[in-house]
Amino acid sequence: MQTQLNKMLDEVVTNIDSCRKLWWETQQTTCLENKWMMRTPSGQMEVLGERRTGAKQVRSTTYDAVPRRTTVRFSDGTEHHIEAGGQ
Repeated sequence: MQTQLNKMLDEVVTNIDSCRKLWWETQQTTCLENKWMMRTPSGQMEVLGERRTGAKQVRSTTYDAVPRRTTVRFSDGTEHHIEAGGQ
């Protein structure tokens, strides 16, 4: 069972760009709406389990498969772009 699961996970990793594109085409969500995010000391954006001082609430997101970029729009009107494989 574990071997089969590992093979499936390896296939997802190998085909991650296609997986992201298909997910967006069928689901039209990144599952981040209404979540709270905050920039870490290293500069990356972290999804939080609850609201914290300095955190921003996600209003909407879009995924663009060609540049492999997720755009996060916050309730304060600001945006953050997350490139595939980075922040």
